Amino acid sequence: MHILGIILIVVGAILAFLAFRAKDKILALRAVEVKPVKDHLEIYGEVAKDLDGMDNKPLAYVAVYGKTVSDSPLKAPLSNTPCVYYSLLEEYEVEKKEQYEERDSEGNVQKKTRTVREWRTGSSDIKFTQFKVKDSSGEILVNPAGLKYDLAHNKKVETHPVQQEDRGLLGNFLSALTNQEKVIAHRKTESIVPVDFQVFLTAGIIPSADGLYLGETNKKEEPFNLADRSQDTLIKDLQSQQKMMNIAGISLGVIGLVLTIIGFVK
Repeated sequence: MHILGIILIVVGAILAFLAFRAKDKILALRAVEVKPVKDHLEIYGEVAKDLDGMDNKPLAYVAVYGKTVSDSPLKAPLSNTPCVYYSLLEEYEVEKKEQYEERDSEGNVQKKTRTVREWRTGSSDIKFTQFKVKDSSGEILVNPAGLKYDLAHNKKVETHPVQQEDRGLLGNFLSALTNQEKVIAHRKTESIVPVDFQVFLTAGIIPSADGLYLGETNKKEEPFNLADRSQDTLIKDLQSQQKMMNIAGISLGVIGLVLTIIGFVK
């Protein structure tokens, strides 16, 4: 029992640490000021002129809120939606028989069999393209290399059962399975950033020969992130996550401590 208690204490400590990290993210989000694109271009355009020859080094850490624009968008594989980013995850649900031991009231051990199901990753694909963020004041280019995507919307999921006669179509994936396993379902999950969609972006503003663009700063405290919701909504989401992790962490820690004490006493 004390081993379970120690495990719960460790999990509780991990959740408490994650809650602390969430607090840092909230403070960082509050600190960055969202300005119109035109203001960034004017302020840092002058700075770039003064720093002639200092191309490709971030001038500042900024935030913008506007719509995505692209002259050559991608096509999302499931929804066929024009987009600047998509991820596609393919999974297979596997059903298998497994044996386990159960002790009866008289202490005798019996071997039993149960059916379990689990989802396994078949393949994943991520594609992105260069785009611009546009608001009512202007637009600015984004170099998406290194960009992290926080997407709560624009997700499409397709799940289909796999008939016995169709199993041969799954090729290499099925060949890796044992005779006791069978694929019963196939699921595809698509997440996208559509064209002409409102996004919140935090990034470094960087000069180049073609003008200013938004990109990665390579500093942990200055994340290069895109979210499909506003700054205020992001902060509220993080606050909710932080609260849940704090409650769960404290609860698991207390339960773990009690179990650990009981285990050592016995």
